[in-house]
Amino acid sequence: MVNAVLTEEDKLILRTLAVEIVEIRKQLNQLAETLAKLNDKHFLKAFTDNKPDITEKQVDKYQLSLQKQVDTAENEFRY
Repeated sequence: MVNAVLTEEDKLILRTLAVEIVEIRKQLNQLAETLAKLNDKHFLKAFTDNKPDITEKQVDKYQLSLQKQVDTAENEFRY
């Protein structure tokens, strides 16, 4: 059996990744809940009857933010 020796920098990166992965998981769960609600016909009808409180631009910005976080986590994990 081989024991891996991690530097302090390696440990810091792993801790940071662990925190970011938890945050990404929370955001993905929120996204899954949102998609489930959008598939609910009663909710969708109530939602479409009201004035939208978000714009397509806001959704795109949120999606871009999530993608950047995933990319950052992946890049840090690789190096």
